[in-house]
Amino acid sequence: MGSIEPQQQPSHPNSKLIRQPLKKGTAIDHLEYHDVTPIIGREYPTAKLKEIYDSPDRDDMLRDLAITICERGVVLFRAPQDDLSVDEQKHITELLGKLTGRPEENGLYVHPLWNDPGNWPFVDENGVERRDPNM
Repeated sequence: MGSIEPQQQPSHPNSKLIRQPLKKGTAIDHLEYHDVTPIIGREYPTAKLKEIYDSPDRDDMLRDLAITICERGVVLFRAPQDDLSVDEQKHITELLGKLTGRPEENGLYVHPLWNDPGNWPFVDENGVERRDPNM
């Protein structure tokens, strides 16, 4: 259950790290997981984000989760996560960035397609859901 160590980049006289890469702690090591492939993806079959969110060690756990996401590229939670409110989901997302050093001026945003009327489902007179009401 170790961490993937970052590869050393070739030394260049004009390149300097602003800060050292983050090191994962042990806050989520107790969670059952398996790596989907040797290179990318980690699946947590029983972990519940609500339990992590409500934990007294929430910040450490979310920080380690964020580092794991960066190391593995994608993380999957197989257990149902339907006990999280939308506000809790937003807060978890906000904390994943904040706890790993995201600049303060960056935060959550609304995707440009979110408010696109063509993105809203339309149910026609037959009860069929369509994206374009003119179809």
